[in-house]
Amino acid sequence: RTMRTGGALSADAIALVEDLESGLPALTEHYSGAELAGVVRSAASFALARGAEKNAKMESERNAKMASDIAKDGGALRADAIQQKEEPQVTAHDLMLSLQEVTAASGRRESEIKRRFETHGVVKASLLHSMVLEEMQRFVRPTAPGGPPRVESVLLTAAGRGAGVTAISSWAAATALKTGAVDYARIVTMVHLAAANDDAARCGALVEAFAEARQAGRAIVVLDDVDRMVAGNGPCAASAAVVGTLRALLREPLRKETAVGMGGTGRAPMLLVIATSSNGRAACTSLEGVFDSVRVAPLVSTVDEAQAILVGSGALGLTHDVAKQCAAVAVEYGALGVKPLLNLAAQAVAEVAWENAQGL
Repeated sequence: RTMRTGGALSADAIALVEDLESGLPALTEHYSGAELAGVVRSAASFALARGAEKNAKMESERNAKMASDIAKDGGALRADAIQQKEEPQVTAHDLMLSLQEVTAASGRRESEIKRRFETHGVVKASLLHSMVLEEMQRFVRPTAPGGPPRVESVLLTAAGRGAGVTAISSWAAATALKTGAVDYARIVTMVHLAAANDDAARCGALVEAFAEARQAGRAIVVLDDVDRMVAGNGPCAASAAVVGTLRALLREPLRKETAVGMGGTGRAPMLLVIATSSNGRAACTSLEGVFDSVRVAPLVSTVDEAQAILVGSGALGLTHDVAKQCAAVAVEYGALGVKPLLNLAAQAVAEVAWENAQGL
């Protein structure tokens, strides 16, 4: 408002700001106050840089004109040789550039989630895979209008290493965002807890993550490698303090008015938590009874299942025949996870490409 009244905004910038449907308000819907301030500062810096360049050019032209006038008039300085510097205005182009430089935290979180599954996608390779994916879709269903607040959690564990629990949980969170079931999604990993070097710090980090999600009204949180988050020197090689904190956070009820700040669509607030663990034993040891339900991601055990996953990965670009050959080799020695299967196929593709490049 201050920039507009002070004449710092150009006409096209004002139009962009006032366009509620597709202009700046719509483009910055999920920006916080601090992030919006960053957009304004960034746009102003673009305008100032452009103005400085223009004024420098004007200064150079003015000096040349003054020198010419002095030479012609014997030292007299003509008034029209003196030009006032122009104050740059922020344009719509400046504002659009600033949106590329300053992104909303929600957008960064969403991108972080999508990176976990977008490369190879999520494929219903077998009946068991289909059942797990359909169960996760039901878990992230929207709350009914006028219904009670909903807090629900699920532990997605694996039948073996590399079963793809992170990809499946991230896909479910992205699905919840896409369908409008939630307005907020975040994945919490051990990287986010790297600075938490003791139990108290880890408890504090979890409390902070849950508080932010609750404030959003309708949210989903993915706790990746939760068994590592709660690891400690207590029973079952877990920290009693961290497990107790997590249990309390999952059972703390939501206030019905929490969602008012998110636009008030009449839907009840909701907090969904998907925790992942590649350690199948964690569900009946350190994490027993912590979550409302447990789901198990299966391994890949047949050639048909492996072929479906390899063909479904757009990143590999394999034909059905080549995928079948890779699948046959991969499952020859028994069932394996989706992740090692994809890694084996990617390695085979890289080796073939290298041999072709060497003319072998």
